[in-house]
Amino acid sequence: MTTIKEAIKRWEAANQRPIKDEVEVGFQFQMPPIEKLDNNLSMLENCEKLYLSSNLMDKLSGLPRLKHLKILSVARCKLLTLSGIEHVNETLEELWASYNMIVKLSPLVSCKQLRVLYLNYNYVRDWAEIAKLAEHQFLKDVGFIDNPICKNLDKEAWQNKMMKTLPRINRLDGEFLATEDEAKDAKEIKQAIKHGTEIPPPPLQGTTSTTNTSAQPSAPSTADANPT
Repeated sequence: MTTIKEAIKRWEAANQRPIKDEVEVGFQFQMPPIEKLDNNLSMLENCEKLYLSSNLMDKLSGLPRLKHLKILSVARCKLLTLSGIEHVNETLEELWASYNMIVKLSPLVSCKQLRVLYLNYNYVRDWAEIAKLAEHQFLKDVGFIDNPICKNLDKEAWQNKMMKTLPRINRLDGEFLATEDEAKDAKEIKQAIKHGTEIPPPPLQGTTSTTNTSAQPSAPSTADANPT
């Protein structure tokens, strides 16, 4: 296996400079893979973005000295737990940890600065785990594709349940979410197109309820409407 110390030496040799002042460091795709994170990560004292994807760690360790870490990528490793992430809870804004074996989200409860969380293709099966993130006021962008909690839910039901559980999110699984009014309008338009009825135009700005309706533009025909 490749140790963190060896990965650091490789990085410095490839980049011809010391690693200690770097704000962005990539140790992904090490050959042989990194199997353990250790205290040598303390050499990355100024690191804000750390990429460790496609290695073989089963847990997070060695993070306590990363006092400036904002973005951590540990996708496609062998992570069984997120325990240890609490050591960077005051600064971490983005966690990319898809394609692991994570079940519990409790370690993320203290990560109040979290804005982006991608845990696609993990083993999260309990909605109570998702609910633990409901008070994260900055968390807007999440991904949970192909976790057991998705089972037997179509796309609309899945999005609705996620928005109910995490009401602050505006992006799910890489797609921006419609507001309640936007979703209602889109549904009405689809129904109008389906049944061949006219779609009422939106009210003109600056008009009042006393405006002569004959001055309003005619509704577009369904032939001109684009399905959403």
